[in-house]
Amino acid sequence: YTYYNSISRSFTFVDMSTVSILLSQVYKKTCCRRVACSAAYYLDPTGKRFRDCVNAVQVPRRRQTNLDLNVPVCTGPVRVSINFGGVATGSLQISYTNIQLLTFAVVPPVPVGFEFLDDRGRFRWTLQRNAPIVSLRISITGPDGACTIYQPEVFACDCSNKGSCDFNKTTSSLQARVKTATCLCADAYSGKHCEEDRDGCQAAFQPCFSGVKCIDKKAPQSGYVCGGCPAGFTGNGDSCYDIDECSLQSGICQQDCVNTQGAFECTCYTGYTLSKTDNKTCVDVDECA
Repeated sequence: YTYYNSISRSFTFVDMSTVSILLSQVYKKTCCRRVACSAAYYLDPTGKRFRDCVNAVQVPRRRQTNLDLNVPVCTGPVRVSINFGGVATGSLQISYTNIQLLTFAVVPPVPVGFEFLDDRGRFRWTLQRNAPIVSLRISITGPDGACTIYQPEVFACDCSNKGSCDFNKTTSSLQARVKTATCLCADAYSGKHCEEDRDGCQAAFQPCFSGVKCIDKKAPQSGYVCGGCPAGFTGNGDSCYDIDECSLQSGICQQDCVNTQGAFECTCYTGYTLSKTDNKTCVDVDECA
C-alpha cells in the first residue's frame, strides 16, 4: 500500500506482507484520508522507547519502509471475554527473529488486575468487582523501535446471584472495542446485573383468584403463593370454587334456599315473608288483617 502523508507532503510505501491481519485492517480503514495514515510502526529518530504506533501521525525524519525494519508480527485472540470477579488468560503468537529482544507493554490506561505471565506474550487479567473496564492494547516493540499493537475486543460481564453471561448479546460502551454482555438471570432475580429480586406475582401477571392476596417468594426462592380463598369459596387461592351452601347444609333455610356466588339466599313460599330478624325463617302473612 502507498499512502499520502499530508504532514510531510510525501508518499510512503508499506509492505503489507510484513503487517499482521489486524493492522492490515487498520491500514485499509485509515489510508487515503485527509489526515496522515496511522503507521504499523513508529520509529523514533532520537532512539527513544516505544510511542503509540497506531495513533501516531508523525513520520520518521528520513524516508523508510517496513523493509528497513524488523517489525514484530502478532496474532492473538480476537475476543477476550471476562467476568467481573473472574479471570481471563490469553497468549500472543509472535513472529520475530529473536522474541527475547522484544518489549511487551500495555498502552495506558492499564486495565486494573492485568499482568504478563512471561516475556513471550502470555497474560492474565483478574477483573475485580467495581473495577473500571477499559480497552486492552498491548504493544510489542523491537530494539530498533519498530512495533505492533494488539487490540482485541473486550467482552465484559457483570452478573450477580449466579446469573450467566450471554456473550452473543452485547451492548457497546464508551470505551473503544469494549462491549458488555447481557445477563441471563435465575428465576428468582431480575435487573441488568441480576441484582434485584424478581416479583413472582408481577411476573405471573397477578395469578391469584380475584380478591385473593398474592405473596412473592423472596430470593433465592422463586415464584409466589396465594392467600386463602374468600368466604363462600374453596380452593388453593390460585383457583377458588363456589361452595353450594344449600346442598351442603340441610335446613339452612326454613323453606327455600337459593345458592349464589360465595353465598346463599333464603326465600319463602307464597303467603309467607322472610323474617328480617335472621333472613332465614318465614313468617305467615295475615291476608285478613
